[in-house]
Amino acid sequence: MKAHTVPAALLGCTLCLSLLAGCGGPSGGSAPQPEASAPALVSTWLEVPPKEGQILADLNNWEEAALPDQMPYTGCEVIKRQSNPEDKEDIVYCSVTGGEQFRQFTRQYQLLYIFYDEGGWILEEVTPYREEDWQELYLDAEGNDIMESIIWLDSFSPSDLTVSTYLGEVNGCHYLCVREGYDTTVVYDHTGFPVMRMALSNPTQISDISLAPDGTFRFIQWIRSDPSTYEHSYLLLDERGNRISQAYDYIRPAEGIPGSFVVEQDGLYGLMDSSGTLTTDITYTDRYDLLPVERPSPPADYQEIPVPEATGNVKRLFSSTINGVFNATMESPDGTRAWVDVVGPDCQPILDLDYQDAELNYENRMIMVYPEGINYDSGVTEPFQLYDLNGNCRTPVFTDINANMGIIAYEGRCCLLPTIATEEEISYFTYEWAAEQNFT
Repeated sequence: MKAHTVPAALLGCTLCLSLLAGCGGPSGGSAPQPEASAPALVSTWLEVPPKEGQILADLNNWEEAALPDQMPYTGCEVIKRQSNPEDKEDIVYCSVTGGEQFRQFTRQYQLLYIFYDEGGWILEEVTPYREEDWQELYLDAEGNDIMESIIWLDSFSPSDLTVSTYLGEVNGCHYLCVREGYDTTVVYDHTGFPVMRMALSNPTQISDISLAPDGTFRFIQWIRSDPSTYEHSYLLLDERGNRISQAYDYIRPAEGIPGSFVVEQDGLYGLMDSSGTLTTDITYTDRYDLLPVERPSPPADYQEIPVPEATGNVKRLFSSTINGVFNATMESPDGTRAWVDVVGPDCQPILDLDYQDAELNYENRMIMVYPEGINYDSGVTEPFQLYDLNGNCRTPVFTDINANMGIIAYEGRCCLLPTIATEEEISYFTYEWAAEQNFT
């Protein structure tokens, strides 16, 4: 640290003031002005130490005090201050805020400024203050249902989960299926505890998890019935991964009946217990006739919107459980560029934004927007944000680990993207949305 030397001109002014005071000079008069030949540093010394604007600039350049992703501090409030002109130091206690569109940080610091003959006031030290009061708030009310529902997976790194899928929640615990090695799949809970291992190279083949009455686990596996088509069959597996049911067109846990499963065969439904035995005939035309829960009430004029014919830039359309909203493969008229997008029944993109790719996420009825595009072959994770169907951005920037399977990262931490609605609620919600649009 440089020595705190006092300029001669300033020392002379100080001595003169002291002599006047000792001689009973007049009080309340103006302070003596420095001589014209005095250096400009004198006026700097007489000024108040750094104000809020300079404090913000200094904190934004202080590496140890940086906010995530180098987001800037934008507001400052001085809590208390101790300035010691004789010692040429200034101690500031302040509360600063900063962040981005969806998050606001509030932190408190103690700052030490030293005044130098060359350079003036310089920030020498930043110390955290009242850390128990530090806050991280999500500001966008519409986005809180997403950010506040995220389940953190701090036992895993993004590289651990590049081939994985989220299975669901059982008794407050969340489960995910992860490939380890080439031909081994492990089921973990969200704390990192391994539930079971099985010889299965593709963990996305395990689509759901449930509990049997005796507390053992049951898993639902899909298998491709015909390699030449996209038709699937489903099996029920026990806690060791052994097959315990015949193949059905669909199997899912029965809502409101723990340990039971709804099975579908040729468009009809029935119930099966956790041993793989049918407990009803497969004769029901509506699976809700089997369940104690009520089907969500659809709009009075509810009807399915059919998949439109591909036209214009649309080369292929993919139907989904979300009524009137479709994933599409797009291509420029000259054939030089191809991308994926989300379109309505008129085959026009739903979002009027500048981006490379967009995909529909069925689990939360939102659109994943990838500004930099999706590279399916590189294995590199891309940044994306979630937009609702009206074009409103609802989240900060996530990293796509396996977003369509519910697993993503946020600032390097793995987490589960929450499911916001049931399949039926999604369909009814998007029908109401589609009915309000002018797709002509």
